[in-house]
Amino acid sequence: MRTLCIALLTALPLLSLAQEKEDDEKWNGLRAGYHSSNVDGEWGDADARTGFYAGYYRNLIKVPLYRLSTGLEYHTAGATGSVSEVRLGYVSLAINNRLKLGPMYLDLGIDPALKVGEKNLVNGTEVDVPDDAKAERFDLLAHAGAGFKFLFLGVEVRYRRGLLEVYEGTYNTGLELGLTTFF
Repeated sequence: MRTLCIALLTALPLLSLAQEKEDDEKWNGLRAGYHSSNVDGEWGDADARTGFYAGYYRNLIKVPLYRLSTGLEYHTAGATGSVSEVRLGYVSLAINNRLKLGPMYLDLGIDPALKVGEKNLVNGTEVDVPDDAKAERFDLLAHAGAGFKFLFLGVEVRYRRGLLEVYEGTYNTGLELGLTTFF
């Protein structure tokens, strides 16, 4: 029994080092979670709309404290008013810079996004809007965030802000809270 305890106490640090080395070789991952979006600008009375985001990323450059990654992501956007709601869906090509500080990390990047869906509701009923009143087909968002990594999972928060007008005088904004996997 004593020999078994000594063997376990000797092996645990070695297994931990082996796991850490394997963890450093991980280049891909998945991101998903809650997304609270709104439009910032001339609308004034718009409230946040809840939705989700989900995507895949791949690290292109990986050095001790820095990662450059890109990936595809789908996210919902839009806003709600007292009687109306705008629901938008985007597919984006996320380009992310990550500064890794132990288990913590900071993210900064851009997300060129293509609108793949738009629904306009008034009192819960879908309405048609003229083409010139619809959201722009392309948006460019900047993001900044932070996260905490534990084993193969990460918990992160990220804020997005549109750099282009999605409607005249308004920009997409959003707050993401979710999980990331590393594999």
